Amino acid sequence: MAKELWDTLFGVYGNESNLSRIFEIKKSLNSLQQEGKGFKEHYGEFKGLWAELDMLRPPTIDIKEMIERREQDQVFGLLLTLEESYRGLIHHILRFEKLPTLNQVCMMIQKEEGSRGLFKGTSEMAHVSQAKEVGVVAEKKNLWCDHCRMKGHAKDKCWTLYPHMRPKNLKGTGQTSRGATSAASDDVVRKSDLDALIKSITKLSESGKGLFACRNHKSVIVDSGASHHMISDKRLLSNVDPHCGKVMIANGQDVEIRGIGNLEVFKKKLKALYLPDFSSNLLYVHKATKDLDCVAVFSPDDVKFQDTKSGKTNGEGCSKGGLYVLDVLDSKQPIVNKAALSSFWHERLGHPHSKALQLALLDQKAQDHQDCEACILGKHCRVVFPESTTSYGECFDLVHSDVWTAPCLTRDQYKYFVSFIDEKSKYTWVTLMPSKSHVLDAFSNFYNYVLTQFGAKIKILRSDNGGEYMSRAFKELLEKHGIVHQTSCAYTPQQNGVAEHKNRHLMEVSRAMLFDRNVPKQYWGDAVMTSCYLINRLPTVHLGRVSPYEKLKGIN
Repeated sequence: MAKELWDTLFGVYGNESNLSRIFEIKKSLNSLQQEGKGFKEHYGEFKGLWAELDMLRPPTIDIKEMIERREQDQVFGLLLTLEESYRGLIHHILRFEKLPTLNQVCMMIQKEEGSRGLFKGTSEMAHVSQAKEVGVVAEKKNLWCDHCRMKGHAKDKCWTLYPHMRPKNLKGTGQTSRGATSAASDDVVRKSDLDALIKSITKLSESGKGLFACRNHKSVIVDSGASHHMISDKRLLSNVDPHCGKVMIANGQDVEIRGIGNLEVFKKKLKALYLPDFSSNLLYVHKATKDLDCVAVFSPDDVKFQDTKSGKTNGEGCSKGGLYVLDVLDSKQPIVNKAALSSFWHERLGHPHSKALQLALLDQKAQDHQDCEACILGKHCRVVFPESTTSYGECFDLVHSDVWTAPCLTRDQYKYFVSFIDEKSKYTWVTLMPSKSHVLDAFSNFYNYVLTQFGAKIKILRSDNGGEYMSRAFKELLEKHGIVHQTSCAYTPQQNGVAEHKNRHLMEVSRAMLFDRNVPKQYWGDAVMTSCYLINRLPTVHLGRVSPYEKLKGIN
């Protein structure tokens, strides 16, 4: 009993975003009717829904939150107007941790609508569509709940999940009785269904019908009386450039030209006029045979376009209603061949590597998808930064600097350290700081130290764009001493790689010493200072097997 109560509470309030419940409340408010109940009971139900909505979406004065809620209300309003057949898509949208924007939802609905038209016109897929339609009709006549496995209501009206929706005047607990087994969710794709779909697609591809051959494009009429290729369906054109003008059609009317685009016929591009107000798509046969270097052979049943040199048939159309009709998307080969089928599953399965795709499609030949634009954009990484070839003649001509933040305070309440690295000798100086605002004092002291001890002046300082380096006081100090400040580009730490790598080296040595002697983390400051001292006195191949100390002091 306690478990059932917990399951009920988790079903109602378990979702962190509560999008599904908010949507159901708004749906209930829109469909709420008195239906013979007393006003007090009706008003109590009305107030209960609003109280729950206020709990899920408490009042706020945050402008950003208010704008986001307004966007959510627009999405909810759109979803409430959709047909019952979109229930699976609605459930999918409401599962998101953050509700998509209205534009994103519109795109998802359009894709869903397009995918439904995808399988129309093919006899093998017609059975699936018919079965779905029968299922919808049966569901309306005899609703079934997947949660409690009882008839007479849907899952979104189940009182077990939503106790407040139970009618007050109803007695008995018939609805809450459960079956021995739990039903799967409506929108779960079973492996058997996926295997059947793959086999159907493969069968269509091998038979030459081709998946997606039935697109919602209009047919092109082969016309000998036209003066241009005239297309009213923009989906048949690519690279449409705006163009102004008019063309006279057969009935004497002038139709406005909106653009000129490329019409693909037999894998070749033909220039065609885009006339959205025109009622047909016309292919001017004279211009087509000239551009395609072919001849058109007309017969009572069809028209064939044959190459003038080889005599090979490039494509053909059929006779319908006294007109010769050509499907520009079709040719001698099916639209979806083996390569296209491989590309289809490459996209559907998340753009996997061709070897992984081959393991999934055992009976298919997986193609190499190196030219997949989505893979190139989504999987590419930054090119390796080249090593600098610039050399500096004297020490302190260039100094690198960076700040490191510690996970805890030292015994002396230090939280940060700033490093200064000489480009010529690779010698490193480290200063511990309680806050980043002390970088200015640290650099000022370092500048005076270099001037006094080495009789040299810092010419260039290279750092990132941290606020401690970009303050007005810091800039004034650099200008006072004539120091050039070089900063790395945003989100490009590689340009300050010397300081970044040096800080990493310091921390690696420090952590190793702390772990070796089981020293608490609070002593990281002492470990860093010790690491800096040791690194400065260890030979390195970058300096010709001498130490930074020897390089700085000029010791041979």
